Formats: sequence, C-alpha cells, structure tokens
Amino acid sequence: MDPITQGVLGATWSLNGVSSKRKDEIKKALWLGWLSGMAPDLDIFIKSQTDPLLFLEYHRHFTHSLVFIPFGALICTLILNSFFKLSWTRAYLYCFLGFASHALLDSCTSYGTQLFWPFSNFRVAWDIVSIVDLAYTIPLLYLVFRTAKKKSLRWSRYALIFSFAYMFLGAFQHHRAIEILKAKAVERNHIALRIHAKPSFGNMILYRGIYETEDKFYTDAVRVPLLGSALLFEGGSLPKFQLSDHPEITQDSVLAKDIKRFAWFSNDFLVWHPTQKGVLADFRYSMLPDSAKHFLWGIRVDTSKPNEHTPYITMRDVDASSWKHFWTLLWN
Repeated sequence: MDPITQGVLGATWSLNGVSSKRKDEIKKALWLGWLSGMAPDLDIFIKSQTDPLLFLEYHRHFTHSLVFIPFGALICTLILNSFFKLSWTRAYLYCFLGFASHALLDSCTSYGTQLFWPFSNFRVAWDIVSIVDLAYTIPLLYLVFRTAKKKSLRWSRYALIFSFAYMFLGAFQHHRAIEILKAKAVERNHIALRIHAKPSFGNMILYRGIYETEDKFYTDAVRVPLLGSALLFEGGSLPKFQLSDHPEITQDSVLAKDIKRFAWFSNDFLVWHPTQKGVLADFRYSMLPDSAKHFLWGIRVDTSKPNEHTPYITMRDVDASSWKHFWTLLWN
C-alpha cells in the first residue's frame, strides 16, 4: 500500500488504543502509530547493485511477518519515544498497533506479503483493495485528523469501522469478479487451474481477471459496479513459460536460479513478453486490466550470459489512448 495510507491506518489503530482518560495523548499516539505504520517498508533499502532481484525477495519479507510485529514495535518505540516522551508501556502499545496494521493492510492488496515468515515464504495477497485507493485513504485522513482536532476518540472509532467496512466491501466485490471469471472459463470450455481477480488502479469496480489452463494464461477485464450487473471485457492469452522447455538454459546457472526466483515472486505467472524480445514478464500485472502485453515488470533473459544476474526491468508503455481505454472499461 502507498506510504500515506499505511501511515493513516497505523494512526487509526493506535488512536483506538488511547484510553478515554488519556485524551492528552491523542496527538502523540497519532504520530507514533503513523510512523510505526510506515516503518515496515524500510525494507525497500535492502537491495544490491550486483543482484537486481534481491529487493524483490526482501520487500514485504520479514518486516511484514506476524512474528516480527513485537520486535518491530520495540524498535519503533526505542527510536520514536525519545521524541514523544510517553511512558514506555503506552508508547509501545501505540507503536505495536501502528506496526501491526501494516502487514495486514498489505495482505489485502495484490502484491504479495510474507505474512507467515519464517514458517512459510508464501506471499499472501487477498486482492481486495488496490495499492492506491483514494476512496479509502481520504476518509481515513479526515477522520484521523478530526480526532486530533476535536480531541474526541469518537472519530477514531468511526475511522476503524470505516476501514473494516471498506475491506469487507472489497472482499465482496472481489468475490463477484471471481464468479464472473469462473463462468467465462466454463463458457470457453476451459479447465481453470487458478483464478485471480486483481483490483485495477485506484478502485474496486474494475478488475484484472486472470486464470490458468494447462498451457496458457488468460486475462479479461471485469467490471462489477456497486449497483447493477457485472460486465466482462474479453482480453487475450499467452502461452505459459516453462523453464524445462529451454534446455539452452543450464539448470545450475545463475540465470536459471534468477528465473526461478522471479517465478517465485510472480507466483509462476511467467510469460514471454509478446513485443519485447527476451523479456520474461509477470502476467499478473498490467497497466490495462484486459491487456496481454502492457505488463508492469519483468526480467531480461540473455542466454549468452548464463552466470550473470539477470536485469530487472519495469515497463510503463501506456499512451493517452491506453488511458482512454482504461476509463472506457471503468465507466462506459
């Protein structure tokens, strides 16, 4: 989730830990929760100039796990409370609540969060809210700062209720999109091995639907308005990438290991990019929800350099006509 949303949700949780007898702590609790709510994303600084994929492994890694929450909260308390001067137990409570909110919110998005590390490296992604969603963030901002301005915890309670209600609505919308995709797969006489519906940018109405068959990945855009019937916009498909189909890539080479790492990150939704030669793309994410070519990221495979780390690349090849198409899918 974006840093502002992480911060304001952390503040929402910490404010709900403030006793009605301690209203003088509202502003301090707000900022302790806000900063602690952002703190887990400091893992973005774990990177390597020689290994471009290292940051993919460590973003939303141990700092986002459930077992790390008490330790992360302790670190935040030791650093932040030197500025806020609260009792140690109260400061730890606010930092704990703020820190705890982060991984759970990230798990509601599509990126993938290692919530159960070190017991599992499975990337939890519930697909119920977009990475950036102003309809979620702005009301929370209003309610949190209303709490501070009025020194009334009633507004923080409203913020917490709104936060959970929004997530429940997102889960319901996601379920609707999944059901539409299941029906479409049946209509096409496909046996869908996996089906996902991922919210498109900034909303919970338009989804990027993807499903896997034995040899291909398919994508369609699904619009599920809050009122009215759902619509499906047919997209495209691409053959699945299988490392075993490429004997020219030595299995114990650095290149093969990097492909396996990227496959783990992308949940094995790997395809050759249809327009960029030598690029393995993550089929799950696209700038356009019905597109089988406007992917967000990938790796460049060069079989002539088997013992060098593969470059990680981002792709944002969307022009004005593409954005027009996005808005047409969303509203028309």
